[in-house]
Amino acid sequence: MISTFAVFLCTMTMAAAALPSGMTAIDIKPMVSVTERLVVISRTHTTDTTYRCHSAKEKSSIGDNKYIYNLKARNSALQYISGEVTVQLEEIPGEANKYRATYTNQQNTKHTLTLLQKDEHLYCFVLYVEKSTGQQGCELLTTVAYKDQIPPACQQYFKKQCTGAEAKLYLNDCTYD
Repeated sequence: MISTFAVFLCTMTMAAAALPSGMTAIDIKPMVSVTERLVVISRTHTTDTTYRCHSAKEKSSIGDNKYIYNLKARNSALQYISGEVTVQLEEIPGEANKYRATYTNQQNTKHTLTLLQKDEHLYCFVLYVEKSTGQQGCELLTTVAYKDQIPPACQQYFKKQCTGAEAKLYLNDCTYD
């Protein structure tokens, strides 16, 4: 179960190096202020996963730009697996007052998450994820309330900027607490 959970942790990540052409980082702090569970609708990295119903929820702030997040996903046996990670916000190199998020999983894989797009109400987000294993790509997330009606600002950005193979992780029978 630990190795299976580690694979899931690899799904909730963003960018450390230079972003692909046409992508610009924005400050991730507004996303961290969202208290509702965030649903991963689709992603363009680690597309061979058998896990679905991925989500993340901030549990607490532990100070100094550190947060505890609960990550959850459903495996192929339809069981939900859940665990916590410590997420650290760090200033994006060369970008004053712009932050990204990082965490390292149990397999010592560093995940860097960079926010690329959000809507004005903070109902949706597009992240660029880069793992120290070399895997990278986008994730489209919404709050639980907007999982079935993705705001155009994020949906259009994801379709235009995040090319390549796509894994659809949200299914109609997913449940979120």
